[in-house]
Amino acid sequence: MNSMEKILIVEDEPDLANLLHYKLSERGFNTWLASNGEEAIGSIKRQIPDLILLDIMMSPIDGWEVCSTIRKSSDETVRRLPIIMLTALPAAGDKIKGLRLGADDYLLKPVNMDELLLKIQNMLRKKRIEDELMERLKKGNDIPALFYHEVKNQLHVIGAYSYLIAKENITRDKREQFSEILNNTASTVSEYLEGMSIFSKIENGERKIRMERFSLNSLINKIVASYKKDAAVRGLQVETNLDNTSDIVNLNSIAMKMVLSNLIGNAIKYNKKGGAVSISTSRGDGGLVITIEDSGLGISPDDIPYIFDRFYRSRSVEGHIAGSGIGLYIVKTLVNAMDGEIEAISSLGKGSKFITTFNSTFI
Repeated sequence: MNSMEKILIVEDEPDLANLLHYKLSERGFNTWLASNGEEAIGSIKRQIPDLILLDIMMSPIDGWEVCSTIRKSSDETVRRLPIIMLTALPAAGDKIKGLRLGADDYLLKPVNMDELLLKIQNMLRKKRIEDELMERLKKGNDIPALFYHEVKNQLHVIGAYSYLIAKENITRDKREQFSEILNNTASTVSEYLEGMSIFSKIENGERKIRMERFSLNSLINKIVASYKKDAAVRGLQVETNLDNTSDIVNLNSIAMKMVLSNLIGNAIKYNKKGGAVSISTSRGDGGLVITIEDSGLGISPDDIPYIFDRFYRSRSVEGHIAGSGIGLYIVKTLVNAMDGEIEAISSLGKGSKFITTFNSTFI
């Protein structure tokens, strides 16, 4: 353990806050206290900790809102902070809510100090590994780091629903529902790992990518369905206009899922509340054309030539919306590997259109 690792304790019960402060300081951690959510957010701006212990039931800003604010931060270091939520609420749904908002773990009060220390040590160890991966990514071509966060997020989901399935008092219907979520999430992790392998080979100079026959329309509909909740929260209308004659294609399904998930996800993420997203497919001059259009923030003409570069972020979103600047780089790399091209057309405040074309893609 690094004795300089810093822990922010956000707790409005003075006795518990002081106990946590004493016990963790005794173990060599550098700790400080915040008695409410507002104070916690201000404290993080002044000094970024390595981990946060976060009480849920506080006012005027509760732990849910603090967690959400941290995960939406424009500062990557803040955004990746490990968070352990502390609560007297025993409901399983509260754990799921916390994990969905981005909490890393959840501990019931009264706090078992031995269990808490183990969780802290495990999370700080994971943070050190993640920090190293991110540093390697920024310095050069480190493929595992590109996919680390996505796999990590899916593993959180697996952990949460495994916890629920293990409970004895859930109904059979709920158990079956949670099992289906687990199976789908495990499949997603497998796809990310395969995607990592594909991308690594491409960047290492392998020109050929395995093609297969699959339904493009089915893939698009599944991706749109996975973003249904995010779109609803922002009041977005998502429309699809999929050409049946362009349905069966000969491309790499994993690579296409990564490409389309990035583009559709961006169209939702960078859109205005109450805006619109449209996804269409058609046959061009002997090939496939996929168009994804949004009514969002738009991209400056000065940024357009660089948006597919590694780590480049448009100035229209820099500092306002979280992002790493590698999504579109991955998209272009995979599209090019499938003998395709991608073009961005945009203007500030009026939305963006991404047009992807492939030659000789139909069976």
